[in-house]
Amino acid sequence: MKTEDLSELEILDETSIVQTLRCRFNKDIFYTYIGEILVAINPCKPLHLFDEKNHHDYKNLTVRSQRPPHLFWVADQAFRAMQDTKRNQCILVSGESGAGKTESTKYMIQHLMKLSPSDDESLLDKIVQVLFSIMTLFSEINQKLVYIISL
Repeated sequence: MKTEDLSELEILDETSIVQTLRCRFNKDIFYTYIGEILVAINPCKPLHLFDEKNHHDYKNLTVRSQRPPHLFWVADQAFRAMQDTKRNQCILVSGESGAGKTESTKYMIQHLMKLSPSDDESLLDKIVQVLFSIMTLFSEINQKLVYIISL
């Protein structure tokens, strides 16, 4: 089953989505598009998808279908849109606890840093520190909301 964009399935329902994602996962394919959305499934093992070759392959890629689905495509598109429009861009990373949101975000930031003209070697560490602070804050707020709602 060679479906890299689930929106192209003949039948788009929960069963066909889960079946396709399971099939791709069993073939060690962890990224899939649904239209403009990238679905990432945490493989719970180290991957070799984030090396220099992949940074290069996704840099300035204009036709998405020329490469398999990847976090770097999302990061590259946001970077290019920011340059073209001169406006801030947002990438929404969502998922359950342990789904790999932090790792995915770090890889996208790493790719953005390769695209940007900064020579600051410690920039990734600084960004990740800020990211963890923000994520901790959101987690605390979410826990308080869940507690309040359960009352």
